[in-house]
Amino acid sequence: MDTCRFLPTARRLMLALALAACSLANALYKYGGEIRYQHVSASTHLIEVILFVRSSSVDTAHQVYLDLGDGSVDTIAWTESVLLPDDSSCHDLARVTYPTMHTYAGPGT
Repeated sequence: MDTCRFLPTARRLMLALALAACSLANALYKYGGEIRYQHVSASTHLIEVILFVRSSSVDTAHQVYLDLGDGSVDTIAWTESVLLPDDSSCHDLARVTYPTMHTYAGPGT
């Protein structure tokens, strides 16, 4: 295979994928987030995924997928959406909380 002819095709494909990823990321309007956890008892933890999103894009059907590290993935629906006060740096911003409880099989690393 002639690598000189392959290279422009590969670059075009990578550019198309990068543009698609950028447009998808832009469409979601997620500005940041955090994951909080709290030990409840024995192997049980309260886990909250908190996302900061454009308030006009909050969808009651939206869910997040959380890999819990023990081979299980939890689908979490949001329970709270709080409109944050408008200031000079942020407008149309909401904090959306996705809580879940998870019990691990036992101690791990």
